[in-house]
Amino acid sequence: MQTVFTNICERMGRSQELSEFQRGTVIGCHLCNKCSHEISLLLNIPQSTVSGIIRMWKRLGTTATQPRSSRPRKLTERGQRMLRHIVRRGCQLSAESIATVLQTSCGLQISSRTVCRKLQGMGFHGRAAASKPYITKCNAKRRMQSVKFGGGGIMVWGCFSGAGLGPLVPVKGTLNASAYQDILDILDNSMLPTLWEQFGAGPFLFQHDCAPVHKARSIKTWMTESGVDELDWPTQSPDLNPIEHLWDELERRLKARPSRPTSVCDLTNALLEEWSKIPINTLLNFVDSLPRRVEAVIAAKGGPTSY
Repeated sequence: MQTVFTNICERMGRSQELSEFQRGTVIGCHLCNKCSHEISLLLNIPQSTVSGIIRMWKRLGTTATQPRSSRPRKLTERGQRMLRHIVRRGCQLSAESIATVLQTSCGLQISSRTVCRKLQGMGFHGRAAASKPYITKCNAKRRMQSVKFGGGGIMVWGCFSGAGLGPLVPVKGTLNASAYQDILDILDNSMLPTLWEQFGAGPFLFQHDCAPVHKARSIKTWMTESGVDELDWPTQSPDLNPIEHLWDELERRLKARPSRPTSVCDLTNALLEEWSKIPINTLLNFVDSLPRRVEAVIAAKGGPTSY
């Protein structure tokens, strides 16, 4: 038997996983009342390996290698949905830009190579943009017919919850469904990142007013794909929309400033500054007032209320 053991140990490597036969030999020695130290010297394998094989055999009744957990994925199912959503909304983004968006907006640390590999698995394929002539800003103005118009006001979009303020976004040009979707979307770091930051994975219940652009089919599709539920509430009911009081608060703060803005740029900066100063208690009061608003509407039988 000594000769058999010697032949076995000649075939054993210290860095390789033991075969089933070698593991069985360890158990055979153990059943012959050999201790772990003796088996280690006899078979020329570490004593810790011998002890581990014996413990496994006593616990499981087998020496077969058990399945091991694989390395955790870089992207969870939710992360892959976010990646697919970003690519569909910004198809011209590079892999590096997508990785940066995922990191800043979602806190996901992945490399551009991982982004490329995941996108290929989803059926997306990168393409180089077609070559086109360079057009300067001056030439672009000459190519476009333009008109001048008066006015010194701006349009802004904002959101809030009882957990805090979202961003205040100046709206450039006409607010159509496409522009509104950009505001809601992750690429502009607006509504959707605010929901993720304040409420994690959800669920979300989002209330926006009943303007036609908010009811567009593309917006409803985006809400469904993004996992955001919309609050169903009647039109022409500003007393049921707490953000109306937030706009009033912002306007009063703006009028209380020592000097009035003299340009659109000054007005924008003043709005952003006053927006950031609104305390959390004010936001909580607006949110907590919603049940009272509903009760007031019911008491008024759907008519006007003090809100």
